[in-house]
Amino acid sequence: MAMTLQQEIARRTHFYERPNNGFDPLTAQPAELARYGIPPKPNAGEFPLLAKFWTEMFSQPLVFAEPGPPLMLALRISDQLRMTTSGRRESSLNWSGLYITPRNGRQFTQIHGSWVVPGVSPPPGTSGGLEFRSSIWIGLDGQRRYFDSSLPQIGTAQFLNAPSDPPFTVWCQWWLRENPLTYRPIPLTLPIQQGDRIMASLVVLNETQVLFLIANRTTGTHFPPFTMDAPTSSLLNIQPKVSGATAEWIVERPTRANSEELHELPDYNEVRFTNCFAVSTHMPPGQPPGLGIEQTLDGARVINMYQVERNPSHTVSISKAGNPDVDRFVTTYIR
Repeated sequence: MAMTLQQEIARRTHFYERPNNGFDPLTAQPAELARYGIPPKPNAGEFPLLAKFWTEMFSQPLVFAEPGPPLMLALRISDQLRMTTSGRRESSLNWSGLYITPRNGRQFTQIHGSWVVPGVSPPPGTSGGLEFRSSIWIGLDGQRRYFDSSLPQIGTAQFLNAPSDPPFTVWCQWWLRENPLTYRPIPLTLPIQQGDRIMASLVVLNETQVLFLIANRTTGTHFPPFTMDAPTSSLLNIQPKVSGATAEWIVERPTRANSEELHELPDYNEVRFTNCFAVSTHMPPGQPPGLGIEQTLDGARVINMYQVERNPSHTVSISKAGNPDVDRFVTTYIR
């Protein structure tokens, strides 16, 4: 009997015990943090960026939202459709942002990032009644088309004139090539609105399991920490594993559900990504990751988004990523 989308998500998603109101991760013991799915407090001497990020993310006020049922959004967050490359700059039909690769034979086992939820409006010269959709996310892998390519990711979505969906949504996904059950994101019951500051992390626990963390630091509300097991491909009869080959911070023009057609991208003005860094390490097969090192955006590759116009046929840039400044950069909608 074929597994439904909801059954597939329930099988692979695992929540931790929820703490009582008033719980303070900054003063909690390591065993308490582990019980609630909160990573241990980093050593500021060894991991200065991670320690600063962790302290801000888990400071008061801190409230955990109630997880709700996994309802699917009417869009697909996907791998890149087509790419062109020139030096450190690349072009894509649906991605705009930055990605980095690990050094010295290591693998990425953590990625972190922050951004402010942008408002969206119809692009100049378009009809106000058209539907527009965009997403912002951090992710691991998916940038390379290797055999068992997969992409765990978490972020926000911004919609305009989408009557069946709220204008702002938090979601997660572990996309896998050749597995249609992974093509749609999973909405998370974390309330957000324009202007809210989002903090998000992905932490690899082992080569087939990732911890997902996301918080609205403007309101102090967190979605409860949860893990997700890697999806499987019945078509290819393989168990994908986190390769840690890339870490990315992306603004995306999503793909329509049950289609390869892209949604219209709204005018999002700009997205300022901050706290953008990853942790890389050696991850022996079947073992938890070893001790890691922080890696910022130095040497990042830049992705700009374009669309194809007709009559006459030509390409037009619609979203541009700026060069990074250590751990931050800006993507801008091009009018």
